Amino acid sequence: MRFRCGVLSLLLLILPVAGRALVDESAYRPYEGKSIISITFTGNNSTRDFIIEREIGLAAGDAFSTAKLVAGVQNLENLGIFGSIVAVVEEKPGGVALEYQFREMPSFVPYLAFRYTEENGFSVGPALSSVNLFGRAIKVSVRTLFGGTTSFGLMVKYPWITGDYHMGLDLVANHLVRDDDLNGFEETSDEFSPWIKRYIGETGRVRAMAGYFRMKAERDGVTLSPVRADQFFLIGAAVGHDTRDSWRDPHDGWENEIELLGTFGDGDFATATVDIRRFQRVNEKHTLFVGALTSLRSGTVGNDVPEYLQYRMGGANSIRGQDVDLGKTLYGKNQLITTVEYQIRVLPLKPYNFFRWAAAMGLQLALFTDTGIAWSTSDEFSTDRTKTGFGIGLRLLVPGSEMTRFDIGFNRQGDVFFHLGGRFKWTAQRLRLR
Repeated sequence: MRFRCGVLSLLLLILPVAGRALVDESAYRPYEGKSIISITFTGNNSTRDFIIEREIGLAAGDAFSTAKLVAGVQNLENLGIFGSIVAVVEEKPGGVALEYQFREMPSFVPYLAFRYTEENGFSVGPALSSVNLFGRAIKVSVRTLFGGTTSFGLMVKYPWITGDYHMGLDLVANHLVRDDDLNGFEETSDEFSPWIKRYIGETGRVRAMAGYFRMKAERDGVTLSPVRADQFFLIGAAVGHDTRDSWRDPHDGWENEIELLGTFGDGDFATATVDIRRFQRVNEKHTLFVGALTSLRSGTVGNDVPEYLQYRMGGANSIRGQDVDLGKTLYGKNQLITTVEYQIRVLPLKPYNFFRWAAAMGLQLALFTDTGIAWSTSDEFSTDRTKTGFGIGLRLLVPGSEMTRFDIGFNRQGDVFFHLGGRFKWTAQRLRLR
């Protein structure tokens, strides 16, 4: 019996996050259709009123709608800047008065960031985060890690830059130094990926980017360039469809995306990614997730596509129940991964008070199975190269990293693997994490 650890991106519980908005719809139905006389906000000491107004979907003079109230509270929760959200309706002569009561997250939080990967072990270092910069729900995080990897990272999320266009910005900048054991070299890489995104209606999403990636190796024979350093310029676009009932704890809806990415420079190739995710509510405590990720690349490995950018199977973020060293034999420029996960809510996600602020936490039990394959040529795309893993795990819904996954995975040979993972698995498998 063998045990291995997977990816862990765990932040301390002091990192701020919004609590799940528990709305009793029956309490609001007696006010259905009545005129809203006024809307007031309390507790938003930092958050600007217009940030809230554009999310709630209701305004003075509108007819009160329970459905719009619930949707608006969910929109506010998705911002991730409030510890608790309470909507109070009071009947008045001629209509109703609506009051939103908030408990905000701290403006800035210093914390100790941790990360663990099967390939490189533990990394730890100082970090600073703001979830509500300038009172505009702008998230900024800066962290430096030392240990298994040495890295510096900057993340910026600006959800809504302009008035009626619902246009935002997602920016990631990273500098990373680590041993790439699967490819056999010491990596020094730099990434700059700014994505401009926009809503199309309530559920449509589009985004586009122009970015940069640089990979440096300490030895010959790794990079496409003879000077041991490859430079790439990236141009990409994506279109998506998002009907999830919650961003942090989804139980129903779709989250689908098609992404096209062109890579130019020392290598030239295109990547098409199709990411399909379905959350199906079984009952209040049970949810079925089904997902499929397909990535297809043009070009020839070693000529147009560098070997270190091939997809490698195995581990917490691709095929759980398989060793990360599977990536030394099952790899290629294309990939297909399917996931089925049955989630059982053990403790519902709800706010807990910590001193002067609140953080939402919860606990899930999950049964899962993953199947995947990577290939470069058509003859490598065959069922005998496909690998499957299955298992059981706990999902600790914690602030800052969506969740922390504790999984026990099995394969058909009887091997057992212990995986630790940060973020949703279907989110992490699109990142370069092993």
